[in-house]
Parts: sequence; structure tokens; C-alpha cells
Amino acid sequence: TANFNAVLTELVENLNKDLSAPDELTRDAMQGKADVHDVMAAISKSEIQVNIATTAIGKVIQTYEKIMQIQI
Repeated sequence: TANFNAVLTELVENLNKDLSAPDELTRDAMQGKADVHDVMAAISKSEIQVNIATTAIGKVIQTYEKIMQIQI
């Protein structure tokens, strides 16, 4: 079984890889090796992933704050 740290690390690495994909495709498009539509699709995908990551982080912070308010 994977621990939380390993899962989180893998998710961040995948997000980082997907966020760098539009830059690589843009360079390829400038050299004529990639289609502009592929670049736009990669940009849209990375925007969606950033929105999902931002929402998830916000939910984690909210949950942490609620836990910290619990009195023992």
C-alpha cells in the first residue's frame, strides 16, 4: 500500500509534467513539428488541472482548519 506522501508526490510530479507539456508543444509548433490544435489542447488540459489542484488544496486547507477547531 502506498502512503499519503508517495501518492501526493506522484500527483505533484504528474501535474508538473502536464504543466510543462504546452511549453514543449509550443516549441515543437514553432519548428513545424506539432500542430497548433495540439498546443491549444495541452494548454486547456493544464488550465483544468490547475483549477482542480487549486480546488483540492483549498478543500484540504478547509478540512485542516476544521480539525484544528475541534476541542479535545
